[in-house]
Amino acid sequence: MDSLETERLLIRPWKTMDAQDYFSYAKSPIMAQQLALRPITTEAEAKKIVADFIKGQETWAIELKSERKVIGQIGLHSPKHNEVPNDIEMDFAIAQPYQNRGYATEAVKEVAKYAFEYYMVRSVLSYHLEGTLAAKRVFEKLKIVNSEYMKWFELLLALVFMLVAYIGPIWMLKFQLKMRQLEMEDEVMQFQTIILMLMR
Repeated sequence: MDSLETERLLIRPWKTMDAQDYFSYAKSPIMAQQLALRPITTEAEAKKIVADFIKGQETWAIELKSERKVIGQIGLHSPKHNEVPNDIEMDFAIAQPYQNRGYATEAVKEVAKYAFEYYMVRSVLSYHLEGTLAAKRVFEKLKIVNSEYMKWFELLLALVFMLVAYIGPIWMLKFQLKMRQLEMEDEVMQFQTIILMLMR
């Protein structure tokens, strides 16, 4: 997994040493509900989950650069609820003390941009957190991000128009040149006809 960076966040692969930070926010029942997990009660459980993150290579740690601390997670996965190809599913969670500060939106936009550029997906979907008002707000903004990227057929049309715009003037010049040559040939033939008439 590549590391991504925004103004305030480092979105990077998990490290074993992140287990303590993960435990500090995942032990909350509210966070566990958002993560679709039961609350973890020991750091040993946190270490196991972080080890799964490292092995799975689908979930990033969200590190707050100013504190050098993991404050959440964000992942990209193959859709479980959608059979349409070229879609990808995103889930995320931000520790409660850091919510409502724009960190989720910042992370979601950066990872969505990565998904479009690296995985060439058609759209980014979410199912995990749609029951929370905060997540709805974030993914409303994500819809705007989705619309900022060209679909494959839009790119194809743009290439066709670009090709026409490039070749069109060349074809026009060639057409004008051909017409001018025909006109010159016609003028020469007329001139020759006049000469023949005078010679008689």
